[in-house]
Amino acid sequence: MSARPLLSQARFAAKSHLLRRTSRPRPPVASLLAPLSPPSPAATPFRLLSSVPAIDPLPSSPLRRKKKRRPRRPRRAPIVVTDVAAARIRALLSDAEGDPLGIRLGVKRRGCNGLSYTLNYAYEVPPQDEDVVTPNGVRVFVEPAALFSIVGTVMDWEEDALTAEFTFKNPNSKGECGCGESFTV
Repeated sequence: MSARPLLSQARFAAKSHLLRRTSRPRPPVASLLAPLSPPSPAATPFRLLSSVPAIDPLPSSPLRRKKKRRPRRPRRAPIVVTDVAAARIRALLSDAEGDPLGIRLGVKRRGCNGLSYTLNYAYEVPPQDEDVVTPNGVRVFVEPAALFSIVGTVMDWEEDALTAEFTFKNPNSKGECGCGESFTV
């Protein structure tokens, strides 16, 4: 079995015009591999205008357009204590044994609806607690676990013929039980 030629002679003759050298001279390979150099100023067909300011790519450039930031909303107080509640807290703090700094507010899982408020005397500054000094002069320490549940809550003191208690108006509360002892966030 003999090797078959790649192109027959007739086909080679038909395609030989493609192999002929064109009339344009090709540059030598060495000039294609030479490093590029900037053209001389005389060979440049245009001039650079010095009156056009250069664009500074640095972020500190005054020419760089700054993004507009939305103003931050003011941070809501974790708890607001009414004047009546502050007066009652001051009375409780003055009657307490020892020298409490303020009250400590937290939440605990209990009741028919999930969470209920806890109030204790604070004899030292807890390191992780949120320290809230109200305009009435009362210090309230909010436990970290309770902070997101009670942010924006208004604490009040209400007295009537049957009860005397602190009440909490919580904007985060999704529901309360019928007796008002517990709430859901």
